[in-house]
Amino acid sequence: MKLSRTIVLLVLLLWGGIAWPWLWQNQGCKIDFVQLNFRHIADALEMHKLKTGRYPSNEEGLEHLVSAKIAGSELGYIRAVPESRWGNDYYYFNLEEKVILLWELGSDALSGGMGDRQDVCYVVKFASGNSDLASNVKVVVAKLSEKIAPQCAVIYSGFSSVS
Repeated sequence: MKLSRTIVLLVLLLWGGIAWPWLWQNQGCKIDFVQLNFRHIADALEMHKLKTGRYPSNEEGLEHLVSAKIAGSELGYIRAVPESRWGNDYYYFNLEEKVILLWELGSDALSGGMGDRQDVCYVVKFASGNSDLASNVKVVVAKLSEKIAPQCAVIYSGFSSVS
């Protein structure tokens, strides 16, 4: 009985060792990782807004969430700004506190692309009276330089998405 448990455990560990790298390389897993990072950053942005009455400015950027200390604590809102699954930066834009957008430019770190090179966006805050994700993103993208302006293949808000 004990030998059969050991064999089952070894088979499961072996299968996990083979399956995990495949799952991690899977496009869906990469996008899920991006979603989780977006949610983590968005939560820190919302906490900053609750504590200070505002979101970080574009000049302060996401690094402000690390350097700004929560009142009564030595800690920032997050320990470090995460990198994407591909080791690239996440971008942030605050459009006059009306629309707050996060985005990631995919594996190639260039605007546009398909597959793992696609740009993925996350709307943290909508413009008042406009809950259409795509139109909120377009307003922000119009203000950005072409080099970093995303061509959002997927737009998230929370864990919902619009393609």
